[in-house]
Amino acid sequence: MKKLLFSLFATAGIVFSVNAQTTKISFESSEGYVLGELVGQNNDVSSFYDTDIDVMDTAEISDEKASDGTYSVKIIDYSDGGFGGIFLTSLNSYDRTSISFNVFVPSLNGSDNIFDLYDEDGNFAVEINLDPDGNFQFAGANDTDYTPIGTYLANKWNKIELKIDYTASTMKILLNGVVIHTTSYDSGGVGIGEIDLANTSGGTDTYYDNIVIQDLDALATSEVSNSKNKVRVFPNPVSDVLNLDSTDKVELMQLFDASGKLIKTFRNPEKSANVSNLKKGIYVLKVKTDKGTSSTKIIKK
Repeated sequence: MKKLLFSLFATAGIVFSVNAQTTKISFESSEGYVLGELVGQNNDVSSFYDTDIDVMDTAEISDEKASDGTYSVKIIDYSDGGFGGIFLTSLNSYDRTSISFNVFVPSLNGSDNIFDLYDEDGNFAVEINLDPDGNFQFAGANDTDYTPIGTYLANKWNKIELKIDYTASTMKILLNGVVIHTTSYDSGGVGIGEIDLANTSGGTDTYYDNIVIQDLDALATSEVSNSKNKVRVFPNPVSDVLNLDSTDKVELMQLFDASGKLIKTFRNPEKSANVSNLKKGIYVLKVKTDKGTSSTKIIKK
């Protein structure tokens, strides 16, 4: 099956902003959603069916399945081969952006389950298809057909994530936390205009949940504290030896660069680490103890 190109830019208003570091949509009551018909619940999230928008009885807020909280959005199957789902606009973007969502396909041999991404100019950028046979397929802006890049399991929640570097025009695709494909990002755009989550009404409903858009640079340099795992790192900035002060047993230390790439692993370490051979810059030190895990931004001078 070739990719389905569908953009709602001609009919849906787009707002492009870069104010927050994380956007999360999980269709919960705390976000203003209620059980039932999706149309009319949020100005930036609505439904489409083929070329029509705001189509009733296409998508609904459901408590049948949920990966985060109580609700998810259900794309209703009519077994008529139509292309229906939801579209999201007014989404934040960053130089290096993570887009993730959870999807539940009840069984194989039913619908194609599709994610489409359009850039800020309305150009098609990426399509991912979880097909009826259990294949994970990808198509980029310049592709005329899908490329198989993995497989997925039905009747369980699967987390799909795209890590897009707009400055380098590269992209990584992850399935359940594992990188399964690295490729170029070819649309030419530098941000998110629209996301579509849909199915082809081929015999199965599809559930989507926990849509998260994050600034990867902010994630890579953020400090995460854990009240059950008090770890102090010093000196910071550091030139040679980094020391840890913790009353808990340190089991593992991992050092990541600002892009999130693992640089070095210290197994069963003492409460110090030699970082003299690192280049100057910002790193994240992840420390695992017998009480939990914490991450701290480290500056190498």
